[in-house]
Amino acid sequence: MSARDCGLGLSAVGLRTPYRNACELVQDKDQLILLAEALDVSPRNVRKDPFGEWLIQGKGSRLESWGDLSSYLLYLSAKSARKWGAIKRKAKAFGLEITQDGDAEGCFRLGLPNEAQAAYLRALLGLRRRRHQRSNETTAN
Repeated sequence: MSARDCGLGLSAVGLRTPYRNACELVQDKDQLILLAEALDVSPRNVRKDPFGEWLIQGKGSRLESWGDLSSYLLYLSAKSARKWGAIKRKAKAFGLEITQDGDAEGCFRLGLPNEAQAAYLRALLGLRRRRHQRSNETTAN
């Protein structure tokens, strides 16, 4: 697939980005928008970091694509080792896989979350739930 097939010019992928071509850039963004919809947060939370990689940035945490088009990486930094331990216990209960375990920070691998996982992840990231448009029927009453 070429850059033309993805609808982007060659300038969309810079020299210092983690993407080899424009298609990878578009796939990564689409994958994170899908995650934002599953988390029920605004797609505006999907942004590029200073290095040109797409992510969902939270307070002391970030969500990135894992690279296999089906799973995601959650990096989390807690304020203390005790808080990190509590986060790990609760994350294991929600089925998140710990990939890196530090003293007060670490990484989890996850797939698309269900409703309970999404609520927990929104709380961890410090993101608000997306506002939904009201239908015309409810505003008419």
